[in-house]
Amino acid sequence: MDYKYLNADTKMTIAGNKYDLDLNPHLFGIGVGYRF
Repeated sequence: MDYKYLNADTKMTIAGNKYDLDLNPHLFGIGVGYRF
């Protein structure tokens, strides 16, 4: 099992307008392995 928290802040300017975008996703993962 795996859990990750990403904190990504993005700032951009388009045609003189400033935008702030906050992306804070919680990522969950489960893996299964088999070896023979």
